[in-house]
Amino acid sequence: MNRPSSPTLIEDSPLTTRTRGDSFVLYPLRRRLRLELAGRIVADTEEAVLWLERRDRAALAEAVARNEHYFASTYYYLPRSAFIDGALKPSDEGRVDERVGRGRYLSVSAGDKRLDRAAWVWEEAPGTPTLNDLVGVDVHRFDAAFEEDELVIGARSPFHTVDTRASSRHVRVLVDGTVIAESRSAVLLYETGLPTRFYLPRIDVDTRYLERSSSKGQCPYKGRSRYWNVVTPDARRTDAAWSYDLPFSAAVGIAGRIAFWEEAGVQIEIDGIPRPPLDTRRFTGVWDDESKTLIGQTTGGDGRVSALAQGGSK
Repeated sequence: MNRPSSPTLIEDSPLTTRTRGDSFVLYPLRRRLRLELAGRIVADTEEAVLWLERRDRAALAEAVARNEHYFASTYYYLPRSAFIDGALKPSDEGRVDERVGRGRYLSVSAGDKRLDRAAWVWEEAPGTPTLNDLVGVDVHRFDAAFEEDELVIGARSPFHTVDTRASSRHVRVLVDGTVIAESRSAVLLYETGLPTRFYLPRIDVDTRYLERSSSKGQCPYKGRSRYWNVVTPDARRTDAAWSYDLPFSAAVGIAGRIAFWEEAGVQIEIDGIPRPPLDTRRFTGVWDDESKTLIGQTTGGDGRVSALAQGGSK
């Protein structure tokens, strides 16, 4: 892959600066960020930056096939001064990224705990000079991370939204004709790049068909989830139902409710009308200026539809 041209500075205010390259965006967090390790706050800053990695067109086409997002990865970058004395230790292991330059991994230490490869610096970053003075971190390696006083389990993109709406529509959930749940008190969850999910009160779910799974999940935008297998006399759907007991504030409306994975063969009816089979690739469309099309908005085999079909809108 060819190295992109130097990113363009969109705005030069310290609070609104964005650096845009061909493969990533740097965006100010605008919140206090703290990292905890071994019971200590090892980093504390109000000047963190988000790295939002963007895919090139070839990688995007592959990502769409895997039902992934346009922004592949999101990381925090912090000023070196945000770390307490002695927390950062150099290593001999280098890091190379053709889009950025050459760098080196760091370990992060507190007390008797040490995290190797939990941080990195770019020593030569001609593609993105802004990164020369910042330390990238893998926040999942730390014991805890906080934006202001809210626990986070991953860096969140400012372009990714989660929203909920209560609905009195008649929702039925079926597996091979067996009714698993039926409700007029659903909460609909809308999330960037994903289909609408229907979260139902537990009282409206026939738990005889649910079998606890050992699987667990976590989402930077909604929180930590647990799963159930859906088992009927004629079918078994592994990890086809899930719930967030203590979701983050943006998704508090789904707390304790159960949703079902339509892609696993679960049928959902709305007001007596079956929802069509989900092709989640069509929810990850991205505008491509060169071809004037939306990549990933698929109604056919090539994953593209014309701007006219979308009303000429991005």
